[in-house]
Amino acid sequence: MNELRSRGVEDVLLAVVDGPQGFREAILAVFPEATVQTCIVHLLRHRLDFVSFKDRKLVAAALKVINRAVDSVVAEAALTAFEAGPWGRNYAAIGQSWRRAWGEVVPFYTFHVDVGRLLYTTNAIEALNAKLRRAVRARDRFLTDEAALKLLFLVLNRAEKEWITPLREWAIDKAQLPFFSANASPGQWPDRVVQQTGHTRNLRQSELLHCRVFCYGYYQPMNRVPVPCGGMRSHTGTTTMFEMPNLLTLSSPTPLDTLDSDQLTELQRGLSVLGYPISLVDGLYGPNTKNAWAEFKTDVFPGNPTLVGPESVKILDTKASDISKNLGIPTTNESSTIAAVIRQCRLVGLDLKTQISYVLATTKWETAQTFRPVKEAFWKDEAWRKANLHYYPYYGRGYVQITWKRNYEKYGKILGLDLVNNPDLALNHPVALFIVVHGFQTGGFTGRKISDYINAGQTNFIDARRCINGTDRAAEIAALAQGYMTTL
Repeated sequence: MNELRSRGVEDVLLAVVDGPQGFREAILAVFPEATVQTCIVHLLRHRLDFVSFKDRKLVAAALKVINRAVDSVVAEAALTAFEAGPWGRNYAAIGQSWRRAWGEVVPFYTFHVDVGRLLYTTNAIEALNAKLRRAVRARDRFLTDEAALKLLFLVLNRAEKEWITPLREWAIDKAQLPFFSANASPGQWPDRVVQQTGHTRNLRQSELLHCRVFCYGYYQPMNRVPVPCGGMRSHTGTTTMFEMPNLLTLSSPTPLDTLDSDQLTELQRGLSVLGYPISLVDGLYGPNTKNAWAEFKTDVFPGNPTLVGPESVKILDTKASDISKNLGIPTTNESSTIAAVIRQCRLVGLDLKTQISYVLATTKWETAQTFRPVKEAFWKDEAWRKANLHYYPYYGRGYVQITWKRNYEKYGKILGLDLVNNPDLALNHPVALFIVVHGFQTGGFTGRKISDYINAGQTNFIDARRCINGTDRAAEIAALAQGYMTTL
């Protein structure tokens, strides 16, 4: 490790090791901020040393349930189930050894499943080491140390020429690697890289194979577009997006159909924010506005449903402001984003633990476990999206990706932002957070609301995927939701 440091390696973000005694301590002594993960294959192999030969295949199959868990919570539950099962009781030393190594296993579950396939084992570097050993064994002796080094150099160069087939889903893995760390928030890896290198560049597949430690040293930043401040006001340091200055001037009950266009726009926006069925914020009076206002009055302020008075407007403004304040609270890591999603769900009435768990699971899945707003096919460049997505530039963006111009127009009018001309605004946290929760609440994505599948009478995590994208990856997201059920 000291030699790596002296040769210019300034930081190690992730080290995957196969368990030699003292290696973890050696890494952390030189690179104290590194995340050290044990090789899962070696872990499984060594634990089978406790097992008789006739039972090894069955015990290995039982242990793979732990290995294939979607996150650390599900993995620990699987380990507990294994310990309580017949194999765990017969071979108690296996569970104990997993528990002892658990701190070095947990980082594996921080990553997306596709990245996990790349990082769960040191087999790649061991295959390279095997080439080096074969080359050395083929010769009886070397006259000098320099001769041996030259041989190893030639073997490494020849081996690199054989790396012409990319690892499976390497493009996805490369895009996601910077966002994860078990010991640091998702944003800290990029900060450490930019601070220490002063530049960015892309990572080549071969760079992961040149040393026993996986050193991911470069970061390609995502584009961010600031939300314009026009039309917003400050409340104790937070951002409020839904002003109602014209409606708040009402001093007495006024017939709904006599409001002017600005007043109707503010009323429609407030009702839409709360999830009432306004098809379009357009400042025009019609049956949708009439019915939505009547529903709101029934829920919160009994009285004539055709009148808009100062008391009912004040309630509407307060509820919309509460939502807006939550949107304005900044998030810095996964935990703060999860907290913001939970608060947003509760503010709009999605307060069942099952509903919140599913919204969190979807957000985690759709953002490749980063809990950061992403672009559709984020591992590709803009030129690829322009050439391959027929709804370009209105491709998916956010925590759960909205597509098509009509949806950008709809949410732009609700939020008071020009999402049509600036679709990248959907990558900002307040916008992305509002859209993911509002879409689940109102059925804004597919016409199906989360309450259709998850309510006080039923919990259907599989079919709830229809709120977003048919049944695509429904089982995986359901498993994530079950994991959140145990932690909320």
